[in-house]
Amino acid sequence: MASLSTDSSGGMHAPNTLVSERPPLQALVSGETRPPVPTLLVVRGSEAGTLLPFPEGAELLAGRSRDCIFRLEDPSVSRRHARFHCSREGTLPCVYVEDLGSTNGTHIGRRPVEGSLKLFDGDRLYIGDVVLRFRLMDPEDVLVHSGLRREVEASKRDPLTRLYTRRYINER
Repeated sequence: MASLSTDSSGGMHAPNTLVSERPPLQALVSGETRPPVPTLLVVRGSEAGTLLPFPEGAELLAGRSRDCIFRLEDPSVSRRHARFHCSREGTLPCVYVEDLGSTNGTHIGRRPVEGSLKLFDGDRLYIGDVVLRFRLMDPEDVLVHSGLRREVEASKRDPLTRLYTRRYINER
């Protein structure tokens, strides 16, 4: 923590700060903007808090199966429930979702997904009983959220034994 010091006139001032090699600051000063990252955030379900950023041009499967990139361990989710495709329209990324004939369906809001539908920022997506939120996030926010998620996961287990903590078990 920086301490205050007095100058020759007896006034208080903080020491000068040196800013060096700050890419986000340089981007802000130069007016350069980075495209948002399309993400899915699990809002309700056993994986609540999980954030899935979409790589550009990727096709991702969601479901309970081990071959799904976005695994949702919920009995209401089919093994291969939905497919997501990320592409780019101009400067913005866009994501399309398609239901793969799942038992409990895929919905955007109250509308069932039939065929391939485009997701818009803020859309609430239902995969079985799991609720997700589609967001176009700043790349820096994705990094912050990922760090927070790692901290939360680390707090669930004892660092020595890797067993769940009593607090986590009581909350579950």
